[in-house]
Amino acid sequence: MKNVKVFLIGMLMVAFSSFSFAQEKNTPEERAKIQTDKLKEKLLLSEDQINKVYEINLGIDRQNESLRGNTSLSVDEKKQSLAANNEARKEKIKQVLNPEQLKKFESMEAKRAERMEAKPLDKKVKEIKM
Repeated sequence: MKNVKVFLIGMLMVAFSSFSFAQEKNTPEERAKIQTDKLKEKLLLSEDQINKVYEINLGIDRQNESLRGNTSLSVDEKKQSLAANNEARKEKIKQVLNPEQLKKFESMEAKRAERMEAKPLDKKVKEIKM
Protein backbone atom coordinates (compact mmCIF):
# COMPACT_ATOMS: atom_id res chain seq x y z
CA MET A 1 0.00 0.00 0.00
CA LYS A 2 2.84 2.36 0.88
CA ASN A 3 4.55 1.64 -2.45
CA VAL A 4 1.36 2.49 -4.32
CA LYS A 5 1.12 5.87 -2.55
CA VAL A 6 4.76 6.66 -3.29
CA PHE A 7 4.24 5.68 -6.92
CA LEU A 8 1.13 7.84 -7.28
CA ILE A 9 2.83 10.83 -5.66
CA GLY A 10 5.78 10.37 -8.00
CA MET A 11 3.49 10.22 -11.02
CA LEU A 12 1.69 13.39 -9.94
CA MET A 13 5.00 15.19 -9.54
CA VAL A 14 6.09 14.12 -13.02
CA ALA A 15 2.75 15.21 -14.48
CA PHE A 16 2.90 18.64 -12.85
CA SER A 17 6.52 19.20 -13.82
CA SER A 18 5.73 18.20 -17.42
CA PHE A 19 2.81 20.61 -17.47
CA SER A 20 4.98 23.40 -16.09
CA PHE A 21 7.71 22.67 -18.62
CA ALA A 22 5.21 22.70 -21.49
CA GLN A 23 4.02 26.16 -20.46
CA GLU A 24 7.56 27.51 -20.66
CA LYS A 25 7.71 26.72 -24.37
CA ASN A 26 5.40 29.55 -25.41
CA THR A 27 6.67 31.60 -28.32
CA PRO A 28 7.05 35.38 -27.93
CA GLU A 29 3.87 35.75 -30.00
CA GLU A 30 1.93 33.45 -27.67
CA ARG A 31 3.26 35.22 -24.58
CA ALA A 32 2.41 38.63 -26.05
CA LYS A 33 -1.15 37.47 -26.79
CA ILE A 34 -1.60 36.08 -23.27
CA GLN A 35 -0.24 39.27 -21.68
CA THR A 36 -2.38 41.47 -23.92
CA ASP A 37 -5.52 39.43 -23.28
CA LYS A 38 -5.04 39.82 -19.52
CA LEU A 39 -4.72 43.59 -19.82
CA LYS A 40 -7.62 43.71 -22.29
CA GLU A 41 -9.85 42.01 -19.76
CA LYS A 42 -8.70 43.90 -16.67
CA LEU A 43 -8.41 47.37 -18.20
CA LEU A 44 -11.19 47.12 -20.80
CA LEU A 45 -8.90 48.17 -23.64
CA SER A 46 -10.26 49.51 -26.93
CA GLU A 47 -9.38 47.75 -30.20
CA ASP A 48 -6.74 50.40 -30.95
CA GLN A 49 -5.23 50.00 -27.48
CA ILE A 50 -5.25 46.20 -27.83
CA ASN A 51 -3.21 46.42 -31.03
CA LYS A 52 -0.73 48.88 -29.52
CA VAL A 53 -0.31 46.87 -26.31
CA TYR A 54 0.17 43.66 -28.31
CA GLU A 55 2.93 45.26 -30.39
CA ILE A 56 4.64 46.52 -27.21
CA ASN A 57 4.41 43.08 -25.58
CA LEU A 58 5.59 41.33 -28.73
CA GLY A 59 8.64 43.57 -29.08
CA ILE A 60 9.67 43.13 -25.46
CA ASP A 61 8.99 39.38 -25.50
CA ARG A 62 11.18 38.99 -28.60
CA GLN A 63 13.97 40.94 -26.88
CA ASN A 64 13.61 38.77 -23.78
CA GLU A 65 13.69 35.59 -25.87
CA SER A 66 16.99 36.59 -27.42
CA LEU A 67 18.36 37.57 -23.99
CA ARG A 68 17.51 34.19 -22.52
CA GLY A 69 19.35 32.46 -25.35
CA ASN A 70 22.43 34.69 -25.12
CA THR A 71 25.17 32.54 -23.61
CA SER A 72 27.68 35.40 -23.49
CA LEU A 73 25.74 37.14 -20.70
CA SER A 74 25.98 36.19 -17.04
CA VAL A 75 22.87 35.37 -15.04
CA ASP A 76 23.07 38.77 -13.34
CA GLU A 77 23.37 40.58 -16.67
CA LYS A 78 20.37 38.69 -18.03
CA LYS A 79 18.40 39.45 -14.89
CA GLN A 80 19.20 43.17 -15.14
CA SER A 81 18.35 43.28 -18.84
CA LEU A 82 15.06 41.45 -18.31
CA ALA A 83 14.14 43.85 -15.51
CA ALA A 84 15.00 46.84 -17.70
CA ASN A 85 12.87 45.42 -20.51
CA ASN A 86 9.97 44.92 -18.13
CA GLU A 87 10.25 48.52 -16.95
CA ALA A 88 10.32 49.70 -20.57
CA ARG A 89 7.21 47.61 -21.27
CA LYS A 90 5.36 49.24 -18.38
CA GLU A 91 6.34 52.75 -19.47
CA LYS A 92 5.27 52.12 -23.07
CA ILE A 93 1.95 50.62 -21.98
CA LYS A 94 1.28 53.57 -19.68
CA GLN A 95 1.47 55.88 -22.71
CA VAL A 96 -1.35 53.95 -24.39
CA LEU A 97 -3.78 54.04 -21.44
CA ASN A 98 -6.34 56.66 -20.50
CA PRO A 99 -6.18 58.15 -16.97
CA GLU A 100 -8.67 55.67 -15.48
CA GLN A 101 -6.91 52.69 -17.01
CA LEU A 102 -3.54 54.06 -15.95
CA LYS A 103 -4.66 54.28 -12.32
CA LYS A 104 -5.88 50.68 -12.40
CA PHE A 105 -2.71 49.50 -14.19
CA GLU A 106 -0.48 51.11 -11.57
CA SER A 107 -2.55 49.50 -8.82
CA MET A 108 -2.18 46.09 -10.51
CA GLU A 109 1.58 46.59 -10.81
CA ALA A 110 1.88 47.59 -7.15
CA LYS A 111 0.01 44.45 -6.07
CA ARG A 112 2.21 42.32 -8.33
CA ALA A 113 5.33 43.87 -6.83
CA GLU A 114 4.07 43.08 -3.32
CA ARG A 115 3.47 39.45 -4.28
CA MET A 116 6.93 39.19 -5.82
CA GLU A 117 8.53 40.58 -2.65
CA ALA A 118 6.74 37.94 -0.60
CA LYS A 119 8.07 35.02 -2.69
CA PRO A 120 11.08 33.10 -1.41
CA LEU A 121 14.35 33.78 -3.22
CA ASP A 122 14.69 30.27 -4.65
CA LYS A 123 11.37 30.59 -6.46
CA LYS A 124 12.42 33.94 -7.91
CA VAL A 125 15.54 32.36 -9.36
CA LYS A 126 13.51 29.57 -10.95
CA GLU A 127 11.13 32.10 -12.51
CA ILE A 128 13.94 33.74 -14.43
CA LYS A 129 14.22 30.46 -16.39
CA MET A 130 17.54 31.00 -18.01
